[in-house]
Amino acid sequence: MKKFPFLLLLIYLAGCGNKETITGNWCTCSRDGSYYELYFSDDSLVMATESGNTYSFKYEIRNDSLFYLDNYGEKPVEIKAKVIFHDKENMRLESGEYGVDYQKLPDNINKSDFRTRLLSKRCPDLRTDEEIKADRNRVEFVYFEF
Repeated sequence: MKKFPFLLLLIYLAGCGNKETITGNWCTCSRDGSYYELYFSDDSLVMATESGNTYSFKYEIRNDSLFYLDNYGEKPVEIKAKVIFHDKENMRLESGEYGVDYQKLPDNINKSDFRTRLLSKRCPDLRTDEEIKADRNRVEFVYFEF
């Protein structure tokens, strides 16, 4: 009888690796108040940001982790994020010390209405004054190719 809860946990974790579970549209408010949407298809992921940029990645699920290829460098870099499903409508992606909670969006959303959803979401900035100051002092590099 003691093995029963362990068996349920294994069945649940095995289900977390299922692409049908993660496939769809997800949104989140980041700690700095930014709004993001993720669109998962069978093997690709598109991230839409409030700055109007979209980023595309190839991904795969292995066990309970999401692996995606970052193509911004010279060669693709494989990045791992642990997928934790709270239920069918809420998941968390954790990578290192960072974790982000996502809420499921309807499958039939119009992706071109991103701006409308962004304006209606009103994500609060949850950073401390020290974190805001550190973010302002952070240097961002822009690479140009000629």
